[in-house]
Amino acid sequence: MERYSTNPYINAVMHNYATRCKENHIWLLHHIEAPSYELSAIQICLIFNNLLENAVEACLILPEADREIEVRSLVRQNTFLLCISNRFDGTLKTENGLPVTTKEGGSHGYGMRNAQNAAMQIDGSMEYDVQDGKFIVSVLLPGHKNA
Repeated sequence: MERYSTNPYINAVMHNYATRCKENHIWLLHHIEAPSYELSAIQICLIFNNLLENAVEACLILPEADREIEVRSLVRQNTFLLCISNRFDGTLKTENGLPVTTKEGGSHGYGMRNAQNAAMQIDGSMEYDVQDGKFIVSVLLPGHKNA
C-alpha cells in the first residue's frame, strides 16, 4: 500500500480515495504532513471521508480532462491545517451557511455538516471558498491541550 501519511488513519482513507480517483480518472495531488501529536481517529476519519467523498462526487460530473482533487496538510504552531480543493461545475447551493447537495434523495447532503461538526468537537473549525473554478475546504484542528 502506498504511504500517504505517517498517520495510519489518514493513510487508510487516502488509500481508499486514491483508488477511487484512479478508477474514475480523477487526478489526485497530495502532500500530507501529519502532526506528531495524536489526532482523534474518529474525527479525522469523518473529516477526510466526508470531504473527499464530496470532492469525488463533484469531479464525477465533470469531463475527465477537468477532474482534479488536491489534498494538502501541514502542521504549524501545534495546529493541523487540512485543505482539500477540487474542480466543480460551478453550481453551489447553500443552507445555513454551508453548501448542500443538489442531488435527489434524502440520504445525501450531510458531508459538509458532518465534517464541520467533527472539527468543532475537537475545538477546530472549517470554512470553504470558491476560487478559479475550484471548491476549497480548509479545516483547522488544534493540538491536544495536554500535549
